[in-house]
Amino acid sequence: METMRRLALLLAIAAGCAKQADPPPPPKAPPLQAASLPKIPPPAPPPFDFAAYGDCRSDHDVHGRICASILRSRPKFVMVSGDLVDFGESAEDWKTFRAVTKELRGRTEYWAAPGNHDVSFDRAFEKEFGLDKPYADRRSGDIHVFLLDSNAYFAEAEQLQWLEEKAAASDARHKFAVFHHPPFSID
Repeated sequence: METMRRLALLLAIAAGCAKQADPPPPPKAPPLQAASLPKIPPPAPPPFDFAAYGDCRSDHDVHGRICASILRSRPKFVMVSGDLVDFGESAEDWKTFRAVTKELRGRTEYWAAPGNHDVSFDRAFEKEFGLDKPYADRRSGDIHVFLLDSNAYFAEAEQLQWLEEKAAASDARHKFAVFHHPPFSID
């Protein structure tokens, strides 16, 4: 019996000292075929917020609350459809507009189209927004915004040609035209 125990112990020691053979490699899987792969849609774009408002010229307290509300939503940009001031020639009106919109304009892009009350001989609207003409375009990601002057009801061929060329050349997925006057009214 003692001999059997010794033999078992020696076999156990010998087995522990012997070089272990490497395990066989796993069988190779057949190559994946494109048709067998699941279709994975591209990731969705991140949420994108912007704000739009207009005709804010007469009640500065309400306009201030609108600006504060917009700020809380943290939009990428703000589009405004005109009538920022009551009288385009009034330096005081523009000063009030700047005071009301200062925080909003300081924290997000602020893009405005001129309304009929914003027009002036001294081109105060264009000066306020650093424009050469009363129309412009702006881009944010996959959104292209065309800020148009509708005060002559789009009678100027130059602006319409500019819009057609810019819009046709744009590769943006979303295109917006912002202007003050509605294309029609319901009476």
